[in-house]
Amino acid sequence: MGKELHELTTSAGRGSGASPLGALRAFWAGGHTSFPLPATGQVTIGRGRDCDLRIDHASVSRKHALVLVGDPLRLEDLNSSNGSVVRGIRLDAGHSVLLRGGDLAALGEAFVVWQPAVPRRKTAEDNAPVIRDGEMQKLHRFASLVAQGGVHVMVRGEAGVGKQVLAEVVHAASPRADRPFVRIDCGVTPDALFEAELFGYERGAFPGASKAKAGLIEAADGGTAFLDEVGALSLAMQAKVLRVMEAREVVRLGAIRRKVIDVRVIGSSGRDLEAMMADGAFLSELYYRLNGATLEIPPLRERPAEILLLGERFMAETTQRFGRAKLVFSKAAKRALTAHSWPGNIRELQTAVERAVLLCEGKALEPAHLQVDSSVEASRFSVDVEAAERRSIEAALLAFNGNQTAAAAHLGISRRKLIGRIEAWGMPRPRKRPPV
Repeated sequence: MGKELHELTTSAGRGSGASPLGALRAFWAGGHTSFPLPATGQVTIGRGRDCDLRIDHASVSRKHALVLVGDPLRLEDLNSSNGSVVRGIRLDAGHSVLLRGGDLAALGEAFVVWQPAVPRRKTAEDNAPVIRDGEMQKLHRFASLVAQGGVHVMVRGEAGVGKQVLAEVVHAASPRADRPFVRIDCGVTPDALFEAELFGYERGAFPGASKAKAGLIEAADGGTAFLDEVGALSLAMQAKVLRVMEAREVVRLGAIRRKVIDVRVIGSSGRDLEAMMADGAFLSELYYRLNGATLEIPPLRERPAEILLLGERFMAETTQRFGRAKLVFSKAAKRALTAHSWPGNIRELQTAVERAVLLCEGKALEPAHLQVDSSVEASRFSVDVEAAERRSIEAALLAFNGNQTAAAAHLGISRRKLIGRIEAWGMPRPRKRPPV
């Protein structure tokens, strides 16, 4: 698509007012603009000065396309010279196609994306964990009892089972509930940077430290620090974390004075920490310090009663996020969901459902959309799933001017996962520019 697609500025362009439906954003080599969607009616797109969304590029016709506002939105080509393409579908004059949040519509050499309005803030009920399995009910009761004490906690389980969710349950049920819950990702940052992020630094502590900054441990004072994948820490960082836990004080980089802190630590790991200890890769002192109580989460395949409930929640969240009409699972899709072993656990289920919502053009999700069924029906599904996911990520990055945190939140995935996708696909790093 060219590097210009990754170099949008934060300027909103024409028609930047708020709209319940969000806005259409257009970008092309050398320019960009946006237009808030009306509640009803239509939006004209083209090079002409009388168009609602004006694209000043020679490849775009004077009146190129039309967006019909409704449930759902549709894009219609107006007999343009260079055509309109959405999800690989080239539109004939007078024909329209469904336009979904995150879709890139190619109009000549320009692109248009629908950026839905920010969804409502989640309620406590929305965030409540799905607990239907008997063993999970026992685990959550035990977690609530552990929460009342002050011991540090270790949450164990396979990747994607919901270790952070359980850590948040412990925090919410504890006397620290009104204090911060700070997640610390132990597996993605080099030690030199991680130490500054974890403990903070004083002004002048290193080149570029123009002002003092509190670290993540200090930010969790009075609350809970969640060390996600603590087994990924180097031995040197393990020793420093252990020292903070034992002394209950932290020293910023470049500081002389120590600060007393009161932090409960919850660690998580999908690794065999006992084997790592035997190999000298994990400090036994840190292991036993964290193991005041251990919460072991069973994999999703052992919790079949929760699979469909989780799938329905993810489907509802995704349709809302992308402004889609409500969907349901077909009977065949329900069978496919419960029959699949889900080696990636809840994370795999969430990804499968989100992808299915993006690929579904009807009113019901089928096994073919979920891509978890080995039947002949699924094998006939010819959509390039990876390409669809990549387009959604690319569109979100463009819609939020390269802001990875905002794009990840819009897509409903973690920033770490977004960065992983960018690196895996070799996508150019989006660059943010200051407003003009």
